Amino acid sequence: MSRPFSDPLGEIRLPGGGLQAPSFFGSAGDLFGTYHGPAAPPRGAVLLCPAFGHEYVRSHRAYRHLAGRLARQGRAVLRFDLFATGDSAGEDLEASLERWCRDVAEAAEALRERSGVARPTLLGRRLGAALAVLHGCAGGDVENLVLWDPVVNGGSYLEDVEAAHLEFVTSPRGRYLGALEEVEERMVDKGFVERLGQRLSPELADEIAALDLRRLDDAPAARVLVLETRESPEPAALADRLGELGTTVERRAVPDPHGWTIDDPLQQIVPNPVLAEIVDWIEGGPDR
Repeated sequence: MSRPFSDPLGEIRLPGGGLQAPSFFGSAGDLFGTYHGPAAPPRGAVLLCPAFGHEYVRSHRAYRHLAGRLARQGRAVLRFDLFATGDSAGEDLEASLERWCRDVAEAAEALRERSGVARPTLLGRRLGAALAVLHGCAGGDVENLVLWDPVVNGGSYLEDVEAAHLEFVTSPRGRYLGALEEVEERMVDKGFVERLGQRLSPELADEIAALDLRRLDDAPAARVLVLETRESPEPAALADRLGELGTTVERRAVPDPHGWTIDDPLQQIVPNPVLAEIVDWIEGGPDR
């Protein structure tokens, strides 16, 4: 049985009449999230599915700003941390793609119960976008999907993360980690690898590597926005597949020079043009 927002940590009333309510929720009360409520009864709801690893870190402020914008537009919003990430319970080596799919389902249910909105829009950035798609394909009652630089092929994603990790740890800034080969060997002996500060188990790596949204069998939602900030053939391939499955797909390109592949993996810059496109697309939807 779900226990949405069973452990409230207090509510923050905002000057405009809205609120922010951090809380633990879920069937075991082990997921952490923050509910952003509008000043009036919500006319829609949006679930923000988080990215993973260093991309989660660089998305945090953007998600917080986006949640505030959407709430001021009259939508209830829930941003949350997946199990074994952020402020949710669990050790990072306990993480699995299967568990994260359940987390998205529990978060969607918690948002429905708190907001009273039966069919939320799901938004995800990078791996969070893939989780949003998987939730929709598994029968989640989804209004729309916003896929922000989605991870389409898990194998390619892991290769990109490994390349970024190697570049960082061999740079002048990263050399404090010591001899790279020695560090890698110690981690593998303990049953994990580390990529830009995130421990990754072999099981989770295998699950992610098997992910390929170009082979979807079912449409995850009737209406989807694929938002691209960098040139890549994979979002286009996903959009084509969604179109073949009967989904109405819109692609928007918003160049973001400070996106998820910037040189400094710790830098966080709020991509305001991207957030504006997201709000505009959601505002133009059928639940406007």
